[in-house]
Amino acid sequence: LLQVDRTVIYRFNSDWSGFVAVESVAEGWDSILGISVEDSCFRDTHIPLYQQGRVRIIPDIYAADLAPCHIQLLERFQVKANLVVPILQSDQIWGLLIVHHCASPRQWQLDEVELLKQLSIQLAIALQQSELHHHLTRELEERRQTELALRQSEARLREQTLHLQQALSELKQAQAQLVQSEKMSSLGQLVAGVAHEINNPVSFVCGNLKYVQQYSQDLLEIIHLYQSHYADPAPAIKAVLAEKDLDFITTDLPKSVSSIQVGGERIQDIVRSLRSFSRLDEVGVKLADLREGLDSTLVILASRLKAKPHCPAIEVVKDYDDLPLVACYPGQLNQVFMNILSNAIDAIEERIEFETKQRCLVAHQAIGVPNRVMPQPSSAPSPGEWRTFSPTPAQIHIRVQWISPDNVAIRIADTGMGIPEALQQHIFEPFFTTKSVGQGTGLGLAISYQIIKRHHGQISHTSTQLQGTEFVIQLPIAQSVGMSEEISDL
Repeated sequence: LLQVDRTVIYRFNSDWSGFVAVESVAEGWDSILGISVEDSCFRDTHIPLYQQGRVRIIPDIYAADLAPCHIQLLERFQVKANLVVPILQSDQIWGLLIVHHCASPRQWQLDEVELLKQLSIQLAIALQQSELHHHLTRELEERRQTELALRQSEARLREQTLHLQQALSELKQAQAQLVQSEKMSSLGQLVAGVAHEINNPVSFVCGNLKYVQQYSQDLLEIIHLYQSHYADPAPAIKAVLAEKDLDFITTDLPKSVSSIQVGGERIQDIVRSLRSFSRLDEVGVKLADLREGLDSTLVILASRLKAKPHCPAIEVVKDYDDLPLVACYPGQLNQVFMNILSNAIDAIEERIEFETKQRCLVAHQAIGVPNRVMPQPSSAPSPGEWRTFSPTPAQIHIRVQWISPDNVAIRIADTGMGIPEALQQHIFEPFFTTKSVGQGTGLGLAISYQIIKRHHGQISHTSTQLQGTEFVIQLPIAQSVGMSEEISDL
């Protein structure tokens, strides 16, 4: 701990001579184990001080106020600096705990002094216990009984600890469910309110746009008719026509109205997707089309799928079988789809960031620029794998299958970085996340697992680094009678 060249325990004899009883010496320095010291200079000068508990700190033996005889003794042992702590037993000095620095002088730190003092206290205690050992023989049976009781107590403690760990795990799951349930409830209410408030004015706008379009066409026809019959209008009218650029208005007005129509329809689609995603207006288990839930989720995530300066557009490849309606809580399954698809987008963006840095590294090597240490994603492979890694399309594959008369499966695969093998067994644990601090709560997949489990379904995954991850959800088409009570607890 102290990184010194020699540590010794020096024991006094009854005449205050002494010998080195224990030694630990670094390679390259002389051993002094067993050496006896009979130094009247040392005895007369320092023994009284050590009996009072004094600690001797010498950073440099030549700079300290030492007697020549003491310096000669230290030179004999190759010492340049030392630290001496008395070992006291019942207020009597038993010996000294000494550390030597032989290579050079050394400024001793307070924490080093404190550490040595504590060690001397422990040594004194150990010595006292050793001397009292023969008095404890008669208590051996009692100690054995105590040890037996202690083992039994430890066994009970281990059992209680196991129960506490199980209770803590259950508490974490309940906490995760409660947090996510409250969050989704608040979010759903917000979504429903916003969707309602947006839907009314948008419906009004879209409903009147067809009249605006017709009226604008009628006005343009009237203007053209006037122009055909009054080719030479009054100067004031000519000035206004020149200022307003009637030809441009005639061309651009229908386009503007058409753009408003497209935008309004887009807003209506988003509102419908939000309402479909939250499904707060439904109570109890409903028959739902899982494909509609997936499509609604994709609409909400549309902005994240678009191309960005640092990331190309993410292509979604859909392969849907014709499915029957599935008995479920649609809003909760949509939450599962949202969690998995959001993670897929994150993984693809992480891989693209990694590939960009890889290309920069290869370019630097090609032109002879010295390599710089660049930050890597948390799940990045070893540097040896970089040269064999080729760019992969940014894609999410969604496959919906009718796998048996009673079950359907949803497969969501991405071409992201993949999950490290050592972490895969933990991804469904509450509060476990591979993302940076502040970027993930660790609740998404844990809640998804609980939702699928309480739908009497299964969720599994396969993942390979540099290739991607696939989640497979299997759900029964029909549900048991008790499902409503189970899922309502989420």
